[in-house]
Formats: sequence, C-alpha cells, structure tokens
Amino acid sequence: MHRAAATSAAPGTSRITVRTAAISWVTVSWVATASSSSRVQGPPLPAPKHPGGLDDLPDPLQDPVLGDSGWPFADGRAFWGWAIDPHAELADPDEDLLLRHPDGLELLVAAADQEDCPKSTYCANVLEEYACDIVAWDQDAAYAPLRAAAAYAAIGVGERTRDWAEYVARLLSYREEPRPVNRARAEQMATDLLTTPRLGELLRTTGGLSVRLTPKAQHWECRWGDSVSKYLYINRRTGRFRTGRLSDVDLAALV
Repeated sequence: MHRAAATSAAPGTSRITVRTAAISWVTVSWVATASSSSRVQGPPLPAPKHPGGLDDLPDPLQDPVLGDSGWPFADGRAFWGWAIDPHAELADPDEDLLLRHPDGLELLVAAADQEDCPKSTYCANVLEEYACDIVAWDQDAAYAPLRAAAAYAAIGVGERTRDWAEYVARLLSYREEPRPVNRARAEQMATDLLTTPRLGELLRTTGGLSVRLTPKAQHWECRWGDSVSKYLYINRRTGRFRTGRLSDVDLAALV
C-alpha cells in the first residue's frame, strides 16, 4: 500500500495564499510530515465539525477508520493537515485522481463546505468530477458512499455544496429511475454525465453539445463538439444509457 505524504510546493511555484487565521473551525497549526523539519510544529488538529446541524448526528468524520484501499490519508487529521495548508501537495503528480476515492467523499464534502478552507474550491471540483465518473461509468461499489456523502452535503452551509447534493440525486436517478427520454431530457443527461455541472452548462449554452439520433432512431448519441474520447448513448424508450468511445458501445445490448 502506498500512501502519498503531504509535502510543500516546490520553490518558485505560485500558489494562492490564504490567511490561516481566517480558518475559524480549527486550531491554527500546521501538521508536519515525518520527513520535514521546516514546518512549524503545533498542537494536533481537533476533529472538524460540519456546520448545519450535522453535529447532532453520528459523525464518521470524528473518528474516521480508513482502510488500505488507496485513499491517500491515514486518517481525518492527516486529511485536514493537507486541506488547511495552501502549499501542501500529495507526492503523486495525479493528486486529483488519488482524491477520487469512496473512503474520502465525506471528508471532501466537509472541506468543500468550509469557505475559509484554502482547498475548498479544489475539493468541490474533485467532488463534481468524481460523482460524474461514478455514475457515468457505473462504478456500483461507490454508490452507497456517494449517497451518504450527498445526504451529508444536502445540509451543508455553502450553496455549491447543496447544489452538489442535487447533482448527485439527478445522476443516481438516471440509473435508478430510467424512463423515456425526449431531446430535452437527453440534453440534460448529457450535460450531467459528460462533464461537470458548471462546465456543462457553459458548453450547453454556447452550442458545444451535440445530441442526435442514431441511424435507426432508437438511441440518442451525445458528445461535446468534436470530442471522440467520450460518448453517451441513451435508449429513447427505456432511458438506459452507456458511456464509452464510439467503438466501445454495443447499441444492440442497450435496451
């Protein structure tokens, strides 16, 4: 099992600086890595409390138990040490891919919902991309953690956090409540399943979305512009769908 450690950004790189003192939900301190002597040592980070009434519920963030499954943090304290440090990076260059893991969904929601957290927007972006991937590529093992994280986000303080909960509900409905699909619904499904909500709406309004009937008029074929990397095919009658490259999708099996 490889666990990436939080490290400081390389000298000369540019990062947005956020005043640590503005973080009202945690003791102001840095969490030093075992290999770094340049960080300022401070008291351990207390377990964060999510706003909006979640403190009254059993909270998995208070004492997280994270297994050797690929999530890059040993526990919640290690995650928050990374989240509140604007210069901290994971050792792996594919940092955003490491964060797309079911074990970390609720921690990502908590960080995204804290406006004062330096990585709030970054965590929100990861959540949108990962939710899209889970449903578009039918990663059924991640559905239960995704539902739990969405329920957590639904009572968040931030508007974008609550919007993400609604986005997840739409995504899951496409799998769990399929129904006949007209052009307007095909466009909405394509907007949700081919990219993230904010980019999708932009491309949709600028005419970048292609939605057309297949030659036998049984399926909708959806893609962004001239992209050939990801297609969405939807059965018009049943609403069932598949994503893939053009040659990867067996339309005869999509009923």
